[in-house]
Order: sequence, then C-alpha cells, then structure tokens
Amino acid sequence: MLADLSGRSKSRQIILSRNEADDVSWTLDLNDFENYCRLAHVNPASLLVPNSTEVRVRRGKTYLCGAKLLYRNITVTPDEQYIELKATGFLNLFKKRYTAASRIFAATQATTIAATLITESQAQGANWDFGVTIGTLATVGVHDRTYLDDEIKDSIQKLTKVQVAPFDFEFTYNKVFNTYAAIGSQRPELVFEYPGNIRSFRLPLDGTMTANHIRVLGSGSGTDGSARVTVDDTNSQINYKVLEDKLLESSTIDTATLTEQGNAELAAVATPFEIPTISVNGNVAPFVTDYHIGDYVTVKIGGYGLTSNINAMYRIERIDLSIDENDNEDVRLYLSR
Repeated sequence: MLADLSGRSKSRQIILSRNEADDVSWTLDLNDFENYCRLAHVNPASLLVPNSTEVRVRRGKTYLCGAKLLYRNITVTPDEQYIELKATGFLNLFKKRYTAASRIFAATQATTIAATLITESQAQGANWDFGVTIGTLATVGVHDRTYLDDEIKDSIQKLTKVQVAPFDFEFTYNKVFNTYAAIGSQRPELVFEYPGNIRSFRLPLDGTMTANHIRVLGSGSGTDGSARVTVDDTNSQINYKVLEDKLLESSTIDTATLTEQGNAELAAVATPFEIPTISVNGNVAPFVTDYHIGDYVTVKIGGYGLTSNINAMYRIERIDLSIDENDNEDVRLYLSR
C-alpha cells in the first residue's frame, strides 16, 4: 500500500455497473495531502500517477471495487486548493489492447474466449502484463469467433450481449476476472418502497432508439463482397410498424456472428425500454454492502396510476454511490426487469 486516504478524501463518487468498467472519483485538500506526504517521508508526486497508481475502495471492511488512476488535476485559487482525481475499473485496461490480426476460436466456451483474450494479451512480454488473473469461468455454451485486430474490451462485452450462451463478468478489487452464467442472486427480503426508504425515483419509458429491422454490415462494408445480414422483430413491427437501423461491425467476416450481434441489438432496441432509477439513503439499511450488481430486489412504488406496475422484483444494473464530507451516503440504483 502506498497511502491510506481514508478520512482525507472528499466529493467521493463510485459507479458500479454490470459488465462495464467501474468509475471512481474524489478530491483531496492539496495542503492536507502535502502535509500527509511530508509526515510519511514520501514524494507526493509519486503517489498519484495517472496510468500507474491503483486505487482500492472499501466501506468498513468490505471492498467495493478497484481501479487505476487516469486523471489528476490540481486547482489553486485564493479561496481553495485541491486535487481532483478520477480512476477507472480494470476492464478499461483492455480498452487499449487488441486481439491478434487473425485469432480464430472454433466451438469454444464463451467464457474461455474472453479469458483467453485477456491472457494472451498479457503474455506478450513483461510490459504487457497488467497483473490481471483468471478466476472462475462459468460454463454457458460455445461460440465460433474470428477476431481481426479487435478491441479486447469491446470483444468481451459483445460476448455478454448475445442471445445464445451469454454470461456476466466482474473484475474484482484485486484484479481477478470472474465470469458467471448470471451475476447476482434473488434477494426478495431487500425491499425498496415509496413512500418509505426510497427518497425519489425516475421512471423513463424511452422509445427514441426503437428499431425492429436492422441491417448488420460486416467486413468489407460498402463493397459488393461485404458480409451483411438483416434481422427483424416481427412483433415489434406489428406494434410500431417497420423502424430501420444499421449496425456496423466492420471487423466481422462471418454471417453467423453478424446474426448473433444483430439479434443482441434487436433485444435491446425492438421495444421502448424502461430503466427505473431509485435514490435511497445509504446511511440506513439496506446498506450498499448488503446488495450487489446483478441482485434482484423488491421494489414497490405506489400512489400513482402510471406507477402501478412497479411492484415487482428488479435487477440492479448499476449503483451510483455519492458520499459527502460528513459521510452521508446517497445511493442511486438503476434497475431492469
């Protein structure tokens, strides 16, 4: 450990999302931090190094996430002197890593494909190793995949969105990559209710992205020899008439993979989608350490005709945790059915 910033960090915010990189941001009083470093006999510039320093976030004895520092900004005015810091989860380490020019997987477990992409990227030399290790790999089903200099982060996420043999994954606070057939568990005993422990809520029903006839354009798009498929959702077309869109997958050469990616896109956009968001007081039970990404919890919202259907089990897709200088926690939960 380089430093313990507990009690010194301000404006703390942590964002945890299913199958997405975590985000961590906070500020430090510049003078307090410099004094801390003097007492510890360390160079302050050596502790907060973008793309090098790692961060561990813990509530009590429970770790919430880990991340790598990306951004540091020092602001000095006559009234205040502070350091603004932003870090991103370990999935984003592979946002600037790419597959081999022609990496082929035939009838390979989906989770094994993801783990192999990570392992092979890190095995290319000492300066390639991020220190990410492979933990649990769930058995979900096989895929055929051909990668042509594809971004590894994007490739892993696409494997989680297909309709056949998808999976969920996490990067733990200590850089272990785990996969699950479905992350989270049923937690009906955890109840969020309005009026009650829900402070506020938003119930957007969004049809702006709706599409039900999608042309999926693969490698060679724009030429006569391009790989392409078309996918349709007939029920959506009956309800909303035909709404077209295009999906560009320029590195994909086989139509089977294009079809999978098109159907995954259809599942997301064929109907108007609703993502309920509730804000709760994190200082009272259930605490943010009592539930996790992927858990199904009970949500009850009464008092309005338009909210009468919001009385069911919902899955936690994202957790936004904000902590003020008095350690008051505001938790915003993004939900799905």
